Amino acid sequence: MNNPKWLWVGLTLAVLLLNGCGEKPEGKANSTTSATATTTPVKTNPLANPGEIRTFLSNKGFPNGDIYLQDEKVHVNIVGLNEEIQDVFAERYVADTYVLHNVEYTIHELETSQKLLEEHNLYLKQNVYGSTIDVIGNRLAIIMPDSSETTAKPEIEKLIDPNMLSYNIEKLGQPHVVGEIVEVESIDNHLRILILEPGKEEPTYWFSFNDRSELYNEAEKEIHFSDLEKGQQVKLWSTGTVEDSLPALATVRRLELDLPK
Repeated sequence: MNNPKWLWVGLTLAVLLLNGCGEKPEGKANSTTSATATTTPVKTNPLANPGEIRTFLSNKGFPNGDIYLQDEKVHVNIVGLNEEIQDVFAERYVADTYVLHNVEYTIHELETSQKLLEEHNLYLKQNVYGSTIDVIGNRLAIIMPDSSETTAKPEIEKLIDPNMLSYNIEKLGQPHVVGEIVEVESIDNHLRILILEPGKEEPTYWFSFNDRSELYNEAEKEIHFSDLEKGQQVKLWSTGTVEDSLPALATVRRLELDLPK
């Protein structure tokens, strides 16, 4: 007959062994799960802070042509885009929030080329209205009148790779503004006229003149600023850049005296 005391001891040992071989206590399991979660990288949504990508590009040393926003995505221009760079972006940023483009020129190259125009005074010498960096097209866009195209293009392309350039050639077209001269100013060689447009109660434009401004009378003969007077009716073409103020500020490309109606 079995001894009850030894039977009780045997059952106790069996229970302890079963507990030791079972699942880990709930607290330890949660601790392990938590540790695993902290090692999983959290991806960034670049739309929340698009400028952060510029810092990321700089830190990684990726040659780039800057970024822009389009169709609710951040577009990133990369010079020499490859699979390695694509993988780095995939690890850091949320999918479908960005688009990578392989481009030819870095933003530094574009900005350096733009500075050359000013350093060589080509805006004034060649009657170039302006320039802007087209980040989407990865080009330096040059704005000029059609009358400057023949002479300006060769001079610009002596300094800058033609493949880096795009041109916005402005044809004369219809006058931008028609109105009456209500003020003529000549202060320290700063020449300008104030224009009142038909139907307006207050003057709407100050038009300044530069060395390239063309002035003609009703017979299409060339005149000078000194020939302008209050009360004259004029047709005006601007150089394309207008400062939004009251009155607005513009520069004369062409002025023609107009006969009173």
